[in-house]
Amino acid sequence: MLPLCNDAIIEFFGQAKKYVGDEPFSGFVFNAERARQSVFSVDSAVGNPRIAWFALFCGGRISRKMVFVRRPPRRASSKAAVPGLRFIYCIDPIAKTVDSLPIHNLSPSLQSQLASTNILFHQQGDALYLAGGYGLPSREDVSLFQAPSRFLDPEVHRTMPYLTRVDLPMLQTNFAQLQDKTNQIDKSSKAGRHSKTPKSTQLSPRQNPFQQWTDTQFALTGGAMMYSDGVFYLVGGHRFDGLYNPMGPQNGPGFEQVYHPGVRSFQLVREQPLALSKRQARAIAKRGKTSIPARVVWRNPMLDSQFRRRDVNVMESLHHLDNSGDVTSPFPKLCKEFLLFSGVFQERANIPYTNLLEIDPQKNSISAVSNFNQLLNQYHSAHVGLYSYKVDAQFFVFFGGIAQYFFNESGDLTQDPDVPVVSTVSVIQRTAASEYSEFALSLKLPKGLGAGTEFIPASNMPRIEGTNVIDLESLQGDSQLLGYLVGGFSTTAPNVFFDNDADESKSEAHVYAVYWKRNTVFRDPSQKLSLQDALPVDQGNNGQVHFQAFTNTENQKVYFIIDMASEGPCTLSIKDETGKVLLTHVFEGGLPKGESVFALPLYDPQRSKVYQIEINAAGTVLREQLIINP
Repeated sequence: MLPLCNDAIIEFFGQAKKYVGDEPFSGFVFNAERARQSVFSVDSAVGNPRIAWFALFCGGRISRKMVFVRRPPRRASSKAAVPGLRFIYCIDPIAKTVDSLPIHNLSPSLQSQLASTNILFHQQGDALYLAGGYGLPSREDVSLFQAPSRFLDPEVHRTMPYLTRVDLPMLQTNFAQLQDKTNQIDKSSKAGRHSKTPKSTQLSPRQNPFQQWTDTQFALTGGAMMYSDGVFYLVGGHRFDGLYNPMGPQNGPGFEQVYHPGVRSFQLVREQPLALSKRQARAIAKRGKTSIPARVVWRNPMLDSQFRRRDVNVMESLHHLDNSGDVTSPFPKLCKEFLLFSGVFQERANIPYTNLLEIDPQKNSISAVSNFNQLLNQYHSAHVGLYSYKVDAQFFVFFGGIAQYFFNESGDLTQDPDVPVVSTVSVIQRTAASEYSEFALSLKLPKGLGAGTEFIPASNMPRIEGTNVIDLESLQGDSQLLGYLVGGFSTTAPNVFFDNDADESKSEAHVYAVYWKRNTVFRDPSQKLSLQDALPVDQGNNGQVHFQAFTNTENQKVYFIIDMASEGPCTLSIKDETGKVLLTHVFEGGLPKGESVFALPLYDPQRSKVYQIEINAAGTVLREQLIINP
């Protein structure tokens, strides 16, 4: 069950349309066609991959995306902030029915969180866990309008300091009863009979599927929640309180923003019966075993200065363990780590990070992946991992989103420091030797789809035990449905976020099916995915030299960042779009290992400029197109 972390109005289809026809990429099939008949439409935000007979939707936004622009908009916003979704929907794709439950009669703190967006979430067994989220709080949630927060206005958005556990079977089983109780409360309220919730309509502990904890450490948004061996991990994200102002926190209404530089981890520990009084034990026995109180136990955080990131993609990363000394089994055991991809924004400029970070729960450590930069799909988007146990290789697939780099129609690697919406579907491959490579598939997403979208696995998708990773060896037949792309927003143009009252971006109103197609070209088991029609990303010989640019509109300069894997000679060449050479510069004495930053007068406030960049670093040649917008 996945709460979508952005806005969506979704049309859900009971059966996905089967893939028919020849697709140049044999490995994945993205079915961009809508099913012929829509079953129903719902407001955004949660799907359930594990419980096949129903899905739940809560949280998210049903309006156009609240834009986080990276410089002042060309037109001032004329739209007020719109609150998030105010219903929980229960969907039965087999019976083709949808039921809704208003959240306004739940506790104020539940209302605040369930109407927020960019919630951190994880489903473990039959329970869904929600942490944080950013949104407009319930007016009755008075604890949020007190010190130490300086934002006391209930009309101001903020990040919620809550962890909520949702008992999914209980919620589904009691959904109709919860609806009836809500209707009773609404009727009583309209009749003026009660000043507060009547006792006869209150939820008993046996009927209440929600448990909630309050702690400011849960106040995160735009991060990810992971789980391993009884421990929850809150990865990255930030706390954002106040209404966003593109001119910065010191202008207009202002805001407070604090990035979390690492990973917080905690456990939910239930009290043992011996630690309870007789009175508590009797009360728990009356309510049922699920009512045994649990407390949050925080563990030592993992901190790293490179971890100033939000809107991240995080996936489980699987490796063979060296068990040469284990005589009980000839087969290697698996080690599970977490891999964090890209994310935004760098402190020096509003551009994405490009390096990956490995998070080792066993060692409680964070380390950077060397000699590799992720250039495609750098913002939170739908994603899924596939693993081959036979060859110890993993494939991380990303669907659309926002990125600083993309391939243009001519197949040229192109960089746009405005970080546009892209239609790229990409794969990062990790071999058994921990060597990484990146490919852009020939598939394209429609309408700039992808940012804020979630991948909902199909109910029969084979997984590596104890993980959400697809087991490549267990995929059956000539093709198999892997899952669906749900929610998020779509756009009509790459860079629409500077027109803050425009309608170029909107919540996505469709569900798309993703199919795996059996590879009939390669029989080599190491070639688990056919990448014959994919474009390899070979910027700087896979990390030997890396180039990234950003614009400063105040001094009208374009800053170049050249990152060298080792010290050596370097030559920079710049041409305009006609091929005219504008600059050829040999760096005297070469460039040192690491980053070198310098500014060039390439910005034009009147029109977009396109440049051809070539960097020769000790024989490693990097070529790409650079777009600089006004």
